[in-house]
Amino acid sequence: MDPRLRHAAKLYCFFIFGVFLVVAPWSLVWDHMVVSLSSSGVAGFLRTGWVRGAASGLGLLDIFLAVRQAGLLIAAGREG
Repeated sequence: MDPRLRHAAKLYCFFIFGVFLVVAPWSLVWDHMVVSLSSSGVAGFLRTGWVRGAASGLGLLDIFLAVRQAGLLIAAGREG
């Protein structure tokens, strides 16, 4: 497999994971996961707004880095 194609596939996966991290904490997916952890003390912690915000922030950072790396990949492809 071409290394550029492999790199692009990795960037796509990181981008999709970032989108998931931005959306999931505010959706029913997160709530269902918290319900499954309801027997432990972690459930209340995961329901707090700042934990959800931190997960979304990590997702935004992941998206930003994936887009930045994609730009660098495209620029490198144009140069040579």
